[in-house]
Amino acid sequence: MKVSRELLSKFNTPDTFLVISDYPEKVNGTEKNYGIAWHTKELLEPLAKNYGLKFVVLAEKGEHTKPELYARNRILVLRVFDQTHPTLFPRILTQLRIFYNIHKVHVHSEFSANGGLKNFILLIPFLAIIKLMGKTLTYYTHNVVLDINDIAEHMNLKKKSFAVKFLNFSMKTYYRLLDLLVSKFVVMDQTIQQRLATLVS
Repeated sequence: MKVSRELLSKFNTPDTFLVISDYPEKVNGTEKNYGIAWHTKELLEPLAKNYGLKFVVLAEKGEHTKPELYARNRILVLRVFDQTHPTLFPRILTQLRIFYNIHKVHVHSEFSANGGLKNFILLIPFLAIIKLMGKTLTYYTHNVVLDINDIAEHMNLKKKSFAVKFLNFSMKTYYRLLDLLVSKFVVMDQTIQQRLATLVS
């Protein structure tokens, strides 16, 4: 997806925020609103309209292939990635190189959730590369699981088994690695905040 020089000059600035998330898409006059896409829209559009903030949203591929402008032309949406494709992280990193003047990057945890364990593991080096690029990372975590025993049956695992103990250790290590990379965590409610606070600063 190519971005015109006009859009680059407007959005490739230090006062712009880059958001990695999905975003609603209009198809045949109807807006497809669901989950994280709707949440991102409801979060960003009032900030753009009422406070004049600018955002570049790197979203999941849809039916539209051209850059789209929203919220009085203050939100630029680029549909560039496929959660299940091996190019997921490289495509996003390519856009970060294009928008090299943007320093504040906001990452929603759901953006790669459908890619399975591979994406879960690769997220840490992906965020590490973004930090090495000199960006400030804010991470939106929409859920925090501290004890796999609570959902073991849904994962076809036996409670208190070795597999569950290993996963619990891995999850805690995962969040502590995130803590080394992320400047700020954003959560949706007090319960999630309390869980996360036991693992991160």
